Amino acid sequence: MLKSGLVVRLEAAPGKEAEVERLLTALLTRVQREAGTLVWFATRIGPGKFAIFNGFRDSTARNAHLVGEVAARLREAGEGLLAKPLVLE
Repeated sequence: MLKSGLVVRLEAAPGKEAEVERLLTALLTRVQREAGTLVWFATRIGPGKFAIFNGFRDSTARNAHLVGEVAARLREAGEGLLAKPLVLE
């Protein structure tokens, strides 16, 4: 049962769409190692726009994800690949 979730919206900087897509694909293997992350989907939702849906066992797992390796990689990539800061919902 999913007890906590998170939606992340990303907008690629012009010309960086393929790089954002490659990053999201690469992050999947890292997410799969997170015991508390039960589902993780990344998808393109429009031209240059992407979304990630995360489902967690509980709020502790959600918090661990937010300070973990995947979140750090997204924050680092944001500086060069994204047109705007990540939007967390």
